[in-house]
Amino acid sequence: MNINSRTQLLVWIQRYPQLLIDFPKRARELVPITNESVEFLLQTGKIRLTENGELEISSTSRILSKTKFVDEEISDCLKKGEHIAKWFALAGKVETIYIELGVRP
Repeated sequence: MNINSRTQLLVWIQRYPQLLIDFPKRARELVPITNESVEFLLQTGKIRLTENGELEISSTSRILSKTKFVDEEISDCLKKGEHIAKWFALAGKVETIYIELGVRP
């Protein structure tokens, strides 16, 4: 599956609607590992919680190397993660992303 941040999130979803089958259920199943990941990033100082309750990358955090200590599979995951981050950054409000993915908050 080609993940490409040059294609808008909504357009990509319309091209691959089969990927949203059971997506809300799969997203809920990822909540525990996501919570643990956020807790780890907060504890290590990679991200911080703002006064508005939002997460942001700490200014002292270094960029993760895409070549050091990684194999081809990890490198591919990092690249796709960057594309997804760009999608979310450009997609608008959180509510819009939820609607596009068929997830209820």
